Amino acid sequence: MSTVEVANKDKLKLESCIEELTTANRQLARDRDDLSHRHSVSRERAAELEAENRALDAEVKRNAESLRNERGTNADLRQHFENTKQRCESLEREVSDLMAKLRDVEERMRQAETRCGQLECELRLEHDDYLQIRARTEAIEDQRDSLEVSTDTSYCI
Repeated sequence: MSTVEVANKDKLKLESCIEELTTANRQLARDRDDLSHRHSVSRERAAELEAENRALDAEVKRNAESLRNERGTNADLRQHFENTKQRCESLEREVSDLMAKLRDVEERMRQAETRCGQLECELRLEHDDYLQIRARTEAIEDQRDSLEVSTDTSYCI
């Protein structure tokens, strides 16, 4: 083989190698561009996720504050409920005591009404006795008056 042939062969090999390297270089450039694009998209997505994370953190803080407020309100309402419950129990005891007093007063009133009825009967009987005594007294006075008149007339004769 001649040097020209060897040189041509080497030239072809080198051109083929250059072609392969150029193709590989183009592929690497495309891969680099693709990786750059993917890296850029990943950075944008990371920024979006960080913003979303900050928004979620803020929401968690608001919810935590709201929860603290609700717990405080709940504690206040629970205390108000307990106070109201105790007041109701106290009022129930008062009502129970008042009902016992009312029953006692009603019993005493019933006894007083019974006693009034008895006293009315006794008063009627006493009044009837009084009327009888008065009638007898008037009759006796009439007899006495008539005796006096007849005695006076007999002295005059």
